[in-house]
Amino acid sequence: MAQDVESIGRRLSLYRKEEGWSAQRLADESGLTRSVITNIENGRRSDMTVDELLAVSAALRIPPAALLFPIEHPLSAHEIHEPEGQPGAHPRVIESVDWLSGSDADYGDDDELAEFMRELEALDAVVLYPIGATVFATYGKAGRKARALIRGGRLLARLQDRADRLARDIRIFGKLSPDADTEEFNELLNQGALMGSPPADAFLDGLDEDDRPIASRLMRAHQAAESNLRDAQASFRLLGGDPRPSGVFMGAVSPRWVMNVVQGGPHESLAELEARGHIAEGVVSSPLRVYWEDQVERIRSEWGAHGNGLDQAAP
Repeated sequence: MAQDVESIGRRLSLYRKEEGWSAQRLADESGLTRSVITNIENGRRSDMTVDELLAVSAALRIPPAALLFPIEHPLSAHEIHEPEGQPGAHPRVIESVDWLSGSDADYGDDDELAEFMRELEALDAVVLYPIGATVFATYGKAGRKARALIRGGRLLARLQDRADRLARDIRIFGKLSPDADTEEFNELLNQGALMGSPPADAFLDGLDEDDRPIASRLMRAHQAAESNLRDAQASFRLLGGDPRPSGVFMGAVSPRWVMNVVQGGPHESLAELEARGHIAEGVVSSPLRVYWEDQVERIRSEWGAHGNGLDQAAP
């Protein structure tokens, strides 16, 4: 495992100290030598084996993903190896964590097992399966912090995706109003401060009477989503994490971003979508594309008098 061992070493040192352990204590608990631990932590090792990664993770009782990925920056871009000739867009850290861990566990029809696993999760328990035996242990300080950062990262990603989708739908619906697509309108929308502003009033005034309640519901939902996101960001900072997206080139790419590229420019021409060139060849001309008129009808259906809107319950 030659991937960024220096960063893994820094995170190993952080979690070891969080647990209050010396390098010798970690060596004793993991079955490795003290020199191996210190060489990894100090970046003097050019590689790290999978066995070593699992040994120190099990000893500290932290998810291995906490050592592999900067989980304190969950919405930032995770730089991964790219096949030659591929564009430089990167997944968010939290998507890489979930991809590695297969976090969306599927227990099929075994409801009893699913309930058992939920109860273990509620008890904050570690479950290991070495050679057929089940070993239970509670998480220590380091493990609780790592898990809190991963959980907080997933919540941030979910709330960010919700706010992004609502903002996208407001922009789509805004094409019905001649006064909506202005620089001030979009700036306030990005800030989560559109509701009640003069650009919002102009947006509503430019709509047909039947569409105004829909636009109002969308803006209220977006404002609530942005408020929930800010609360989650504040909580994440208290954990010692950084909730701000950052990254290289295109920044952090989420599944929602990919969908928005494919479907999110319903007023754009095929040539403009192809010019972006950041998704798989052929996708932009596939049946996955949705045109502006179809999107408007979807929004009317979701947010009209008989629709409930998008996840209006708080997450």
